Amino acid sequence: MNVLYGGGFYILKNVKYAANIYADIWILVEALDDPDIIKKFNIHSDLSKEERGKKEGLKFMEIKKHLNGYGRMIFY
Repeated sequence: MNVLYGGGFYILKNVKYAANIYADIWILVEALDDPDIIKKFNIHSDLSKEERGKKEGLKFMEIKKHLNGYGRMIFY
């Protein structure tokens, strides 16, 4: 795992998967190529429930190519 290149453990909650489907994602990422995605993952991972409700959430289609490790996804 390369921490300097965005590798690490992330908890991404309320990721929009489809129209009315959301997912909570716990993922161990080896490395990330895009600095903007590293920033998004770090910001979104540290938000509280109240702060997440006020901000626009992550969309699965934008982040799926960056999910390159082991993880768990719970859809609801």
